[in-house]
Amino acid sequence: ERPAVGLRLVVHPDDAALQVNDRAYGPVSTALGPRGLLALEPGVYRIVLTRPGFQTWRAEVAVDSQLEPIHVTLNAVE
Repeated sequence: ERPAVGLRLVVHPDDAALQVNDRAYGPVSTALGPRGLLALEPGVYRIVLTRPGFQTWRAEVAVDSQLEPIHVTLNAVE
């Protein structure tokens, strides 16, 4: 069995919409598997998190065998 490789996210609020390389995955809470992991091949991905009333979060993330979670808190729009 191949080791799990992918994107591990901890996002607040967890109903923020997840996009990876322009593909919509829906809310983070349902897009990630039971281990909080979105299975992806190793590489660099453009991650976008959006939620109405909150600032959009964007980053380029390198996915490899290190499964350290990325913690993101979206800030409410003033």
